[in-house]
Amino acid sequence: MKKFLVNRTSIENKVIDYFKRKFKGFVIIDENTILNKLYTTEDEIYFELVDYFEYFKIKINDFNILDYFCPEPTLNLKDIWARLTGKNKRTPIPLLTIGHLIKVAEKGEWFEPE
Repeated sequence: MKKFLVNRTSIENKVIDYFKRKFKGFVIIDENTILNKLYTTEDEIYFELVDYFEYFKIKINDFNILDYFCPEPTLNLKDIWARLTGKNKRTPIPLLTIGHLIKVAEKGEWFEPE
């Protein structure tokens, strides 16, 4: 029997359950879960997010996965050296939470987190 909290909406439950199925009990999933701390590169989460957008029929608009996840590492020696020496400077990545994805599912279209 599934537990549903009384103060959650149906969409909240569906989004949380959706991601719980993806992690199969390895991680506690709630609205405070930060996806870009669970996944580090865009390659790791790309298909999960594509499936999420399709499952909840969300308009993607100007969503750019690289705004929230690092690109897949390359075997370029210049990039490897920059990472090893700490010279690989990247602007801070905004957090992408399950709570935000709940709001996106409720609205039916992508919008940037606040």
